[in-house]
Amino acid sequence: MKRIILITALFILGHSSLGLAGGLVRGLEVVLQEHPDLLSAQEEFFSTQERSKAKFRDSWLPNVDVSYSYGVQHYNPADGVATDETPQKFSVKLRQLVTDFGESNSEIAADSFSVQQKKARLEVVRDRLLMDGLGVFVQVQKARKLIAYSEQSVQNIFKQTKMENMLVEKGRGYSSNVLQAKTQLAGAQARYNRANADLDIAMSGVDAIYKQAAEFLNFDQKLSIPDSLLPTTLEDAIHIALVENPSVKVGTFRSKTLAEKIHYEKARGFYPNLFVMGEMSRDHDLDGTLGTKRDDRFMLELSYPLNLGLSGLKYSKAAKKDLHASEQAEKSVLREIERSVRVAWRNIRTVKENSILLQNKVNIAAEFLRLAKEERKAGRRTLLEVLAAETTLVNSQSELAAAEADSLIFAYSLIYSMGRLDLEVVSKTVEID
Repeated sequence: MKRIILITALFILGHSSLGLAGGLVRGLEVVLQEHPDLLSAQEEFFSTQERSKAKFRDSWLPNVDVSYSYGVQHYNPADGVATDETPQKFSVKLRQLVTDFGESNSEIAADSFSVQQKKARLEVVRDRLLMDGLGVFVQVQKARKLIAYSEQSVQNIFKQTKMENMLVEKGRGYSSNVLQAKTQLAGAQARYNRANADLDIAMSGVDAIYKQAAEFLNFDQKLSIPDSLLPTTLEDAIHIALVENPSVKVGTFRSKTLAEKIHYEKARGFYPNLFVMGEMSRDHDLDGTLGTKRDDRFMLELSYPLNLGLSGLKYSKAAKKDLHASEQAEKSVLREIERSVRVAWRNIRTVKENSILLQNKVNIAAEFLRLAKEERKAGRRTLLEVLAAETTLVNSQSELAAAEADSLIFAYSLIYSMGRLDLEVVSKTVEID
């Protein structure tokens, strides 16, 4: 457990600014301490690390075999006198590998690269949890805004419909206007219901990722992406992503592991093993020989296990195929990373441009609705025109809220694709009141 806490601390501690952000950052800290995906990746890393250490010790530290036996023996040789004794036998045998012509070293190197691969995989899981946690947080904020706009729209349209219905009862309005207003009201209520459904879906995502850590979240916290966190050009973004994205490291270390496997299979299949061996044994009253028999040896042992079907060739060929497959997978990952960077970059530009237009649209729609209501009181506008203006404003506000949320998601996605998403970066995007 102490090891888990230690490696997690490497990811989430050491930045004094994190505590200032509170809320979201604190929730994400807890996620990175307790989420089962990250804990599973940590255990895989630790287990691979331990196997790597064990392989080194198993290969290059001597093996000692100590044995002792005691019992009774009736010994009756064909040309001698039968004896009944209580023999004892004791032996110590030490065996040390001198060389296996690269087999052990290649396997140790492969295990070492595998450890690095698991470490990179741990970074991948950490980054994904951060991205998922940010995504559901922003989705909740977006849904809450849409609910507020929709609820306000329902109340306004209901009020206008009630007023028109009173005019009809007094003989000064039209029943068709009331029916049309009720149609608008039903549409507003449907938008309100959809917004509530979106909030429920977003909250289910919060529950899946944060669990108890959700208690730290404050959905009123404002998020913004400082320009300093984003590269100035698309080319810079792609270069950073192809170098620093942990998925690239996973593929690189996987291929290095498989390259060492080729050397391992070649040495295992076609080269001998040379050992130095020392043995000391003592036999007491054994096999009719009274007293203690001493046997001390120091020897070199050459072992050459060769399969006559030359299976080593097949294993080597298979290892080469594995390496080739891994290299092709690396190329695919690089392409996908570049594509994700290009998409995020383009989406950021589009949302920025649209946000300006949508803000103008909201301002114009709000002013038009205000004037329409005044003109309605003066008898120069119909109820349907006022309701249409109301719907236009709500839709414009919803579009702007969605654009603002998308702007955050696309910016976080770009930072994520570049391999630079961490708690310190998140803390810089949380506005402190």
